[in-house]
Order: sequence, then C-alpha cells, then structure tokens
Amino acid sequence: FSADGTWADFNLARDLNIPFVDGGSELAVVRAAIAGAGIGFLWFNTFPATVFMGDVGSLSLGGGLGMIAVLTKNEFLSAIVHGVFLVEALSVIAQVTSYKLFRKRVFHHARSLWIGDVETQMTPLTPSASMLARLKAILDAPSEHRLGLLGLGLAGRAMATFAARRGFKLVVSDRREDIELGATPAVWRGLRDDVFGDGDGLLVSPGVDPRQPAVRSVWESGKPVFGELELIGELSPRTIAITGTNGKSTTTEWAGHLLRSHGSSPFVGGNLGLPLLALPDYPHDCAVIELSSFQLETSYQARFDVAVVLNVSPDHAERYERFDDYIAAKARIVEHLGPSDTAILNADDDLVRPMGARTEGRVLWFSTRGRPLPGEGVTLEGGTLRTSPGLRELRGFAPKNVFMPGRHN
Repeated sequence: FSADGTWADFNLARDLNIPFVDGGSELAVVRAAIAGAGIGFLWFNTFPATVFMGDVGSLSLGGGLGMIAVLTKNEFLSAIVHGVFLVEALSVIAQVTSYKLFRKRVFHHARSLWIGDVETQMTPLTPSASMLARLKAILDAPSEHRLGLLGLGLAGRAMATFAARRGFKLVVSDRREDIELGATPAVWRGLRDDVFGDGDGLLVSPGVDPRQPAVRSVWESGKPVFGELELIGELSPRTIAITGTNGKSTTTEWAGHLLRSHGSSPFVGGNLGLPLLALPDYPHDCAVIELSSFQLETSYQARFDVAVVLNVSPDHAERYERFDDYIAAKARIVEHLGPSDTAILNADDDLVRPMGARTEGRVLWFSTRGRPLPGEGVTLEGGTLRTSPGLRELRGFAPKNVFMPGRHN
C-alpha cells in the first residue's frame, strides 16, 4: 500500500502522522537513492571497512535528507535527526578547542573491543636498528621468507597480491572467517594471539590496530611489523605524498588534475581510490598519493620527492590514546626526506610548524591567513597570493578564479 492508501481501516500516513503532499510521489526516486546511499554507507563501513565517507559525501547525504524533509513537510522530524549530527559536530569543535587551549581532551572514546586486553598506550611503532636490518634482509630475499599478513580489506588484498608476486610465502588472517583468497597463494589461519609465530615478519593492513595481541606478539619477539610503504620499497620518481587530518583527499585529487593538465600521467591513489600497491601496474610518470596516519605509523624509511602536511587536529581517538602519538605518525612523512626533497607545511597550524625541524629536506610554507612565514613560501593576503623572495611568482593566477568552496582550497 502507499502512504496515502488504506487497507482494513489502516492508514499508514494517518497513524504515523505523515502529512500528505500532492504530487509527492515524484520524490520517490530521490528518496530511494538517498536510502540506498545511506544503507551502502553503513554496509561498506562495517568492519573491516572498505569505503570511508568524508566530509563531501556526508554533507551531500545530509543536504539531501534536509531537502526531502522540507518538501514533504517533515521539518520537525528533520530537526531531531539532524540535531544528532549537530551535537556530534559541536563535540568535535569542543575537543579541538580544548586540546589547543589546555592540551586536554574533553571526551575519551572507548577502545575497540576486538583488540583484546590492552594495558599499554598506543605509540607509533619504532623499530630498532637490528629490526630494520632484519627487515632489509627479508625484503632483499622474498623467496626465502614467510610473512604473516593481518587484515584483508581493500588495501590488505592488494598487499597479499603484491607480496605473492614478489615470491613471499604468506600466512594470512582476519577477524572475518568468510574471506575468499581467490588466486592469491596463501595459507589461511584463524585469528589468535600466536597465529604468525612461525613467520619472519608481519605485514599489517592500514586498518589493523597494532595494539592487538597478534601484532604485539610478533613485535615483542623482535620480528619486523611493517606496512605497504615498506613493502613497495623505492617509489616512482616524482612522488608527491600528502597527509593531514582534513582536506587531503581534495588536495590529492587537485594535484593529480594539475599534473594531468600539464601533460603528465600521474598515479593518484593511496588512501583514496586505487590502493598504493596498485602503483606498479598503473602506467605513470609521476605519483600523487594520499597517506593516512595508519599508513605512516608502519612506515620507517619511506622517502618522497615532495611531502605535504596540510593540518593536524584531534582525530582517531579510538586508536591513539595520546594525541602526541597521532602527531608523531603524521610527522613521519617528512622525517626521511633528503636535501634534494621538499616538505610543504602549513604555517597557520601550530602543530605542523615543529615538523619543519624534523626534516633534512627543503621546507616551503603556506598560509591562508596572511601569517608571517618562518621561511620560504606562499601566503594568501586578502585575495592576493604572495610568494617570498627567491620563489617564482605564479603570474596570472588569481585565487578568486578557483571555484572550490573553502578558503583552504
């Protein structure tokens, strides 16, 4: 039956107090699309998540719900539903403000229940010199070593395929038991604390929390625990790596677009789109990769031609007990740059500024607030882009002609 129909004296619209809108059935397709988007978002974000919805996607979905509420005269119900998201947004503002002013968090999120009994705080994995030497020996002779792999989401599957091609013997595990390995030659084992005890090292997918017992067991035995950036080894020439709490996907796509418009064929991926380990199979002459803190915390030696840190604010409290650990993971993107490499840092962010002292690369700064730069760089003053002496001026470029919302863009 339809919302305005009856059956056995039962009227759905009347009993649920839904106002009847003449011609409202034309919104059925839009409503179905929004419902499908919402269900898809929930489905693909169940553990282990394979798709993450960022600000653009969530705002679009929220805007669509608001539009439907107005057109169907359900503004009051909309206020209740959207009020939940408003409270969530306000909690984030309170969290960031509290930390910046007092270095304390207002809210403490519960830890994920599946990681087991965690008594120690999470800190970025920092291997010893002997562990790094052991890792090098493993990567130099793939056919002679057996690796464990924990986590078989999108990135994890790409890691399994890449490692198998290189000749590693693989033992794989995941919280889920219904995963199909396909043509990847690997041994499947159920997840337990000592599941990777007979391996020479452990590969972890970015979504895997290093605090869980299966990972700690390998790490405490002195065997290397590493991620896709160490597995892939030396990256392609002309690689731009981008990280930050907010805006990194937009910046990554924007950089890729600019390179294409100048005749290059960039690989664009990493934490969005194509997995990082798809890079060798993708025809390219340069690369723009988005990197999350999860990818960087298992990276110990990765070096990029250009490394960009857009901003840092409290995030992933379920994974990082201390905000300083999250900052340290982000900073790894610049720590192994050489004198011929470049770090591009946000001069407006007091948490990003100290990273300029943690790199041997050339540091360029940017500011959208007209703030004095600590070195060479670019600043936006009003509607004018100003470059410091020694940098080539972008002639003919006017920020007002960039039709993208947000001053940071």
